[in-house]
Amino acid sequence: MKKSWQIDRRTFLRGAGITIALPFLEAMIPCRAYAAEAPKRFITLWFSNGALQYGEPGTNKNYWECTPGQSISDWKLSRSLSPLASFQSKLNYFNGLHNPEYLANKQDGHWSNIASFLTGVRNTRNDEGGALKLRYPAKSMDIAIAEQLGCKPLIMAPFPMTYGPNSKDAGRNSNIFLANVSWKSQSQVAPRHTNSMSVFKALFSNYQPGSGGESQIDHLAESRKSVLDLVYQQANTLKTKLGASDKIKLDQYLTSIREVERGIASESENPLPSQQCDVPTNTNPFKNEIKSNGRVHLDLGNKNMLDLMVLALSCNLTQVATQMLDAEHNGDTLRDRIPGYNGPAANTNAHLISHAVDEDGRRGLIEMNKWHVGKFLYLMEKMDAIPESNGMSLLDNSLIMFGSGMGNGSSHAQPHGRGICRLTAGSLGGQISTGRFIGNRMHHAHIITAIGRKFGVTDNSGNLITKWGSGTGYFSGL
Repeated sequence: MKKSWQIDRRTFLRGAGITIALPFLEAMIPCRAYAAEAPKRFITLWFSNGALQYGEPGTNKNYWECTPGQSISDWKLSRSLSPLASFQSKLNYFNGLHNPEYLANKQDGHWSNIASFLTGVRNTRNDEGGALKLRYPAKSMDIAIAEQLGCKPLIMAPFPMTYGPNSKDAGRNSNIFLANVSWKSQSQVAPRHTNSMSVFKALFSNYQPGSGGESQIDHLAESRKSVLDLVYQQANTLKTKLGASDKIKLDQYLTSIREVERGIASESENPLPSQQCDVPTNTNPFKNEIKSNGRVHLDLGNKNMLDLMVLALSCNLTQVATQMLDAEHNGDTLRDRIPGYNGPAANTNAHLISHAVDEDGRRGLIEMNKWHVGKFLYLMEKMDAIPESNGMSLLDNSLIMFGSGMGNGSSHAQPHGRGICRLTAGSLGGQISTGRFIGNRMHHAHIITAIGRKFGVTDNSGNLITKWGSGTGYFSGL
C-alpha cells in the first residue's frame, strides 16, 4: 500500500510522566525501502529442578528426551515437549548437554546448576569460605549481550528475593543462589523485578525500582485510571495519519497494554475499569487467586510478566529479557502454579516432586514440566503473531533459550544421563538454522558461547569470545 506520510521509528506517545513506544508500523518504512533491519533479541526462560526424563518403569517411553531420526532435521518430540509441535521447525533441541563442574560440586546440585546456567560457572563451595559468589570472575550471558547491544536488560521473577530455604549455611543454602540466574559479576546478582507492577512502571514511566520515588502510574492506579488516558488524544491524532492496516495494528497494541494493566490490577484484587479502550472483560477464573503470604500465584504472575516482556521487545524498549518461572529448590506446590489442580502430589513441595520418589511424585513432575512447557509455548505464540519490518515475526528475529540447569530432576543427572534440559527457538533473523536435533553431548557453556558470538560479545582483547565460564570452546554449528 502506498504511503503518503512517514513517521520516525522513534516516535513515542507521551503524557505526564508516561512514555509509550510504538510498535513497528508500515508508516515507519521509507517508501523506497524494501525491508528494514529488525533488532536482534535474546530471551532466557528458565525453570527449576530439572525434568522427568524417563518413562514408566519397564518401558522406553521418554518424557523430556526427544528421539533422533535419520538426519539432524528428522526427529520426534518427546511426550513433555509434544505441545510444541506447531513450532518444531523453529526449534533446536540439544540432547546430552553436560556441566563438568557439577561433578566437583555434586552435593550442591541445585545451587551449582542455577548459578552456571548463563554463567558457565558454579557457586563457591562451603570449603571455599562460604562466600556468596561465583567460583571465579564471571557474568551471565544475558548481561554480556545487553552490554554489547547497549540496552538495559529486563530481568523478572514473580517471587521475592528472599525466596528459598533459610539456613545458617550461607555459602550453600543462601537464596542468592536459589533465586537468581543473572549475574553482573562474580559477587553481584543482577537487579530483577519481582512483581508485574514494578515491570510496568519501569517500562512506561521514569520509575526506578528501589528508588523510593513515586511514579505517575501509582497515581493513576489510585484513581483507577489507565496510562492510555494520558495519551488518548495523541493516539487518536496519530491514527488520522495512518493507513488502514497501521490503524488496526495500533489499536491492537493499545488494547494489549490495557489488557496487561487489567491483568496486573487483578493481582491486587482491584481491577481497573475499561476507560477509553474497548477491552474484553477479563474472565480469568483464577485472577484473584493470591497466596496467603501475599505473593501472587505463580501462574498469573508469570503470564503478566511474559505479556510485559513481549510488549517491551516488540517496541524495542529492550533487546534482552530474562524470566525465571520459579525458584530452584522451591517450596511451592503444584497447586501454587496450576490453578485448580487437584491431581497427584497437588500439595507436595515442588522440590520433593522433582525427585519423583513414588508414582504420585512421577505423575506430579509430569504436570509440573507440562506447566513449564506451556509457558514457553505461550511466549512463542505471542511473539510469532507480531510482524516486523523485515517481513519476519518477532519470534523469527529473536533467540529464546528455554530450559533448566539440570537434567533428570530425580537424580540431578547431567554427565551420564540424558543431560541438561535445553532448547532454543527463533532464527535470529535467519542467522541460525532451526528444526534440528543436536546431540553431540557437549559442555553446556559451548552453547552459551555460541549464542554470545551471534550477538557480537567480545573478550578483553576485542575479539569474538571463544569460550565462556568453565567451557573450553564453542559450538560452531549454531
